[in-house]
Amino acid sequence: MCSVAVLEFDSGLAVAMCVCVCVCVCLEDRGVEYRELAQREEELQKQLISLSEENMELKFEVEQANRDIPRLKVTFCRITYIS
Repeated sequence: MCSVAVLEFDSGLAVAMCVCVCVCVCLEDRGVEYRELAQREEELQKQLISLSEENMELKFEVEQANRDIPRLKVTFCRITYIS
């Protein structure tokens, strides 16, 4: 964030230079903030992709388990009938 110090100079040029330096520092600070935010967003996007992949894998496992349930019920009934 930019902090502005008010200084009084005899020359208008000195005041203009002071304002210019302050603006440049503010823009530089915002550039750093922007890069940090962009980096954080990239990290979050990578994490989101990773979690989405894991979610799809888990959904596939659930689907496979649901398909196996009828077969496992039949096997269980056969085992309990034989015993």
